[in-house]
Amino acid sequence: MKQEELAQRAGIGRAEVSDIERGVANPTWAIVRRLCDALGCSVAELAALEESERDRLGESMIELWTDGSGRAHGPGGWAYILSARTDDGEWVEECASGGIPEATHNRAELTALLEGLRALKRPCELTVYTDSKYVANPFCEGWFERWQQRGWRGIRNVDLWKQILDAAAPHRISAEWIPGHSGITLNERCDAMAGAERLALVMDEAAAR
Repeated sequence: MKQEELAQRAGIGRAEVSDIERGVANPTWAIVRRLCDALGCSVAELAALEESERDRLGESMIELWTDGSGRAHGPGGWAYILSARTDDGEWVEECASGGIPEATHNRAELTALLEGLRALKRPCELTVYTDSKYVANPFCEGWFERWQQRGWRGIRNVDLWKQILDAAAPHRISAEWIPGHSGITLNERCDAMAGAERLALVMDEAAAR
């Protein structure tokens, strides 16, 4: 199927189809290259920019950056970047992303957080960075205890919230809301990965029609 026809069926731009097709073998690298092109910088300069962002945001030894991509209905995507500072001050990363056949935007956001927490190998203290107040506020405002006392009445996506609490139990977690699409490169990378996963599923659905 030609790119133009696939893009029309999926309701996305031809450039997005091309980007996903080029990034199939190594989607994370493709996303990094796209960010570099958009910012007009080299990969080394992008890494230096991310390092300066970490220094500006705080001294947490472990950071979990998450993002989800979804609409009111249909496929969704999630992504996380888990960063840890080593004893010599260097940062190491683990990142992952995936698609969800049917998900709202909020469920995609929660799935990104859940997958990131599940990736932690041992109890630790970490900061979660997210552009979703839906994700950040329960941590920042201490809503979980009230939700549990009320038997979770009126709370949506209870299944995911309960799994998140179980995954978070061994850790000391703080959360910080950051504005999305504001040029924060780690957030932009998560956004791009999650978006690519959602669009890949949209394309699959379009191709199967």
